Amino acid sequence: MPGTVYFSDPEGNRIEMFCDTPWYVPQPLGFEVDLDKSEDELYRETEAICRAKPGFRPIEEWRADIAAKIAATMDA
Repeated sequence: MPGTVYFSDPEGNRIEMFCDTPWYVPQPLGFEVDLDKSEDELYRETEAICRAKPGFRPIEEWRADIAAKIAATMDA
């Protein structure tokens, strides 16, 4: 599921950055991250935060469920 990171540039403009994750977490979900940490540390911390949220699951499982719901709607 794409994650979105918001931050300001030196001139105060709001920047929005998207990044894919291998997890699904119901939205909205927000938390602060320390971008001075290593990539591995950020990944582990982000995964731990996401896993602790209700509705967390691997993105492939979520995609399969959505595909099944769409197919069931099309067949109805």
